Amino acid sequence: MSRHLVRCDLDGDYFAEVLETGFQAREDQARSVIESAGGKLETAFWAHGDDDLYLVIDVPDDETLNALLLGTLRSAHFTTSTTTVFTGHEMDHARAQVRGGL
Repeated sequence: MSRHLVRCDLDGDYFAEVLETGFQAREDQARSVIESAGGKLETAFWAHGDDDLYLVIDVPDDETLNALLLGTLRSAHFTTSTTTVFTGHEMDHARAQVRGGL
């Protein structure tokens, strides 16, 4: 599994829909889509600023991530950008490999 931070910038129409249906309902919808692809929504944060929604997702592989992102790109109501993120434990594992001669 690989973990990713997905930043979402919503347009006014989408935000209006969220105001009608509810923020938690949209998180639940995202969770359902991600889980149906074999992933996990670890957390979601709504925000004020450059991005409106931050998701931390865990997916089995890059192909799953690509499928999820391509699915969201069908919507003209928001854009996404994604960053792969790592825990300290994962970084220490990589550090040990480097120190071991890689």
